[in-house]
Amino acid sequence: MIGGLGAGVVCALGIARLALRTLQAAWPEYAAALPQKEFTLPMLLSRLSIAVLLTVPSASAATLVAGDRRASWMLGCLIVVVWLPSHLHYSWADYPLWYHAAYLVSIVPLAVLGGRLVPIRLSSPTPVTPRSVKRGNMSQIRIRAERQADHERVFEIEQSAFGGQIQANLVEALRESANPSLSLVADLNHKIVGHIFFSPVTLDGTRSPAAAQLSPVAVDPEFQGQGIGSALIRAGIEQSPAKGWVAIFLVGNPLFYSRFGFEMAKPRSHSCSGPHDPFLQVLDLAPGALHGVTGHVEFHPAFAEIEGE
Repeated sequence: MIGGLGAGVVCALGIARLALRTLQAAWPEYAAALPQKEFTLPMLLSRLSIAVLLTVPSASAATLVAGDRRASWMLGCLIVVVWLPSHLHYSWADYPLWYHAAYLVSIVPLAVLGGRLVPIRLSSPTPVTPRSVKRGNMSQIRIRAERQADHERVFEIEQSAFGGQIQANLVEALRESANPSLSLVADLNHKIVGHIFFSPVTLDGTRSPAAAQLSPVAVDPEFQGQGIGSALIRAGIEQSPAKGWVAIFLVGNPLFYSRFGFEMAKPRSHSCSGPHDPFLQVLDLAPGALHGVTGHVEFHPAFAEIEGE
């Protein structure tokens, strides 16, 4: 945006200098009146026309460089803000009031017009590239609930992130049978680049207290390592209480998940079946949420069905 405004200012100054010098060379009477600013009405109208009309190409240049139409009206406001103090101090009395009023009233609308003359495609969202996230522009990431239209893209992400269809098939099975569930996607300029799923678990065969499992979480390989997975995890943790869950279990790397508050489940007398037990972790969503609750954690049946394929 700053580059666009800079381009607009340079364009405005260049056009103004060129136009006024041309006017002075082509109109001897104007050149003679310039030192004392003893302008006739036609001279004033000529100067005013140059002053306001140069705003259009300058705003177009600002929009073109910034790739954002907001640069046009921002340039108009900048011109007014810069122009007004200098003219109030140096040359307010040299021009009639209608001249100043016409200038002030017309600058911003003409700047907006200049921005609209640039092809509409320039105001489209920033292209989605891994580099755009690597630059730290995580403000472009929007975590939202998964929609039916996202299913195909989520399947692709799960498949590419895990190198096979097991996790992708798992998500499809969980969608059909897990209740309640929480499925979120990371939306980067209308492109899905990550996904996370939470499904209910049972503790010693009961759902009281209510708890969930975080699995799977996947990010498009081209966008991994940029904090998208962490953003999905944090959003899921924040939204889990609304599902009635008081705790979240998962199987994963303790060094990674400890940053979100997860701790090893075994010291708290929680366990799960199979080789995943040493990596079982738990997070209380409220202090003491699982106080006095121990026992076996049973994941959704879809996990066993998928792993058995």
